[in-house]
Amino acid sequence: MGLRRLVGWLPVLLVAACGDAAGPGEMMPGPRVYVLSAIASFFDTDQFTCALQAAPILEYPLPPTITTTTQVRYERTGTAGNTFDPVLKARSVRQQLTVDLVGSDSVRVILGPPLADTLYGGLTETGIHSGDWTCGTDIPFAADSVLVGLGQDSTRVLHGVFGLQPNPGV
Repeated sequence: MGLRRLVGWLPVLLVAACGDAAGPGEMMPGPRVYVLSAIASFFDTDQFTCALQAAPILEYPLPPTITTTTQVRYERTGTAGNTFDPVLKARSVRQQLTVDLVGSDSVRVILGPPLADTLYGGLTETGIHSGDWTCGTDIPFAADSVLVGLGQDSTRVLHGVFGLQPNPGV
């Protein structure tokens, strides 16, 4: 094989020699898009939900503490009685996000100003950090006139769950 042909194959040979250090189904260390989501609901004859979503870029695997700034979307949805047309109110806010690993199986997620919140959770068998989340009256649209008109109690605290996990596809 001539030198030119060998040089042309060099990148292919290097990739083949190095391989994927993480192995099949595992993720390589480094920056990764994570998914942070939380949802809390209240149901009776009316239905109200409160949610937050973010896609911060964090190191994988997570270090003991990491802080970044990311866009967080807050939303509230209300459906009154037997109507099937939900009212959706949403707002995105750029805010600081800190993730602290507490021990080997717990996490604390701190959302900084302007809407401060702290979420605590554990590590599931599937590698998702999850725990309880409370959607308080300080989350946007708690006293929105349209949602209150549908029956949303502006003083009600909604209880739900949150999850934080790396997005394996990104």
